[in-house]
Amino acid sequence: MTWVDYRWSLAPGSRWVRLPLDSPTDSGWQEAAAARLLGPDAPADLGADLARQLDFWLGDCQQRAVPTALALVPDEIATVAALAELHSYAMDPNDPSAGTIEWLSSNLAVNQKPAMGEATPEVIELPAGPAVRLRGLYADLRDQEGSAMLVERVMHAVRPPQIDDLLLLSTTWAMLALGDELAKRADELARTLSVEQAS
Repeated sequence: MTWVDYRWSLAPGSRWVRLPLDSPTDSGWQEAAAARLLGPDAPADLGADLARQLDFWLGDCQQRAVPTALALVPDEIATVAALAELHSYAMDPNDPSAGTIEWLSSNLAVNQKPAMGEATPEVIELPAGPAVRLRGLYADLRDQEGSAMLVERVMHAVRPPQIDDLLLLSTTWAMLALGDELAKRADELARTLSVEQAS
């Protein structure tokens, strides 16, 4: 028996910032988050720039009605290096193959074709359930200047056994030189995903 009502959660490390998607953009959380991440000795202009970046991504995710979003600000750089989004998708009840690992692998390969190179789906096991992982380079229009750019993305499509829905965690970044390190961070985040029955 599967759960009709459920909730998901992520347990990110301290360098991830959960975007308060239900809060107004002028609540002042951006400045507080930037100050916590950079520390008291950081130059004021660095804090102001990071707060502006957090504000941009908050507005972007609110406009796109993203249910859950987190921004990664690594220790080494005072900037948003990656954005993680978590969505849920209902499977077609009339398609018995929908949501199976084979179905996920096939659909990700077809619907998430990279802009450059190849992206081969990889079947993995996460604490939340069986999953398909896909990493590739994609064209993205969500640049702060409004222009198209090449980004790297790791997707974890997860099928928790307790629910009928698919959970898709997508982590995206534009700092391609940091690809392996940020992919590692994305994988670490995916391992913290959990699903609980709503009370």
